[in-house]
Amino acid sequence: MNVIAYARFSSAAQAEGTSLDRQFDFAEAHAARNGWTISERLIDEGRSAFKAKHKSETAALGQFLRNLDQGRYGQGDILLVEALDRLSREEPLDALANLTRITSAGVRVEIIDAKLSLVRGQYEANIGSLVQLLVGAAQAHGESKRKSELLTKTWREKRKEGVVRTHHPHWMDKTKTLISDRVKTVQTIF
Repeated sequence: MNVIAYARFSSAAQAEGTSLDRQFDFAEAHAARNGWTISERLIDEGRSAFKAKHKSETAALGQFLRNLDQGRYGQGDILLVEALDRLSREEPLDALANLTRITSAGVRVEIIDAKLSLVRGQYEANIGSLVQLLVGAAQAHGESKRKSELLTKTWREKRKEGVVRTHHPHWMDKTKTLISDRVKTVQTIF
């Protein structure tokens, strides 16, 4: 039996915090309560679950899903996640499709904060879990979508006000006028 703990955060700035420690602490405690030993840790640092970057070819979850499809994981294996939004912030039906893909291969998904244990063939016995999943997925997606829209608007306004420079060489100012002392440095280098 493989017990896989998955942790993810979206931005590089979060690498300075305790997000990974917190997520793995949750997973370790949950595994210990159930008499399991974590055999593998998957980490996606700076990978957006809203934009599905965590499922790309180079991402840990993306590699897990490919290994799942190739039969490396299956019946009796367990995937631990702190919260549903670590696994997906995509549209609710896409999030459900991800979970279905995993559980269809026989892997049990434990969503620790929601106290949900998802096992293929047991959804009918607890239809409330399915509803809880869809509501949670909708909330996670809605929150990410709102943040994305706010950030887009903020950056657009900053650019309009000239607060944010567009990309230009550091030896020019925002009007593309040469800055003489910086030009000299560049000339010295080359």
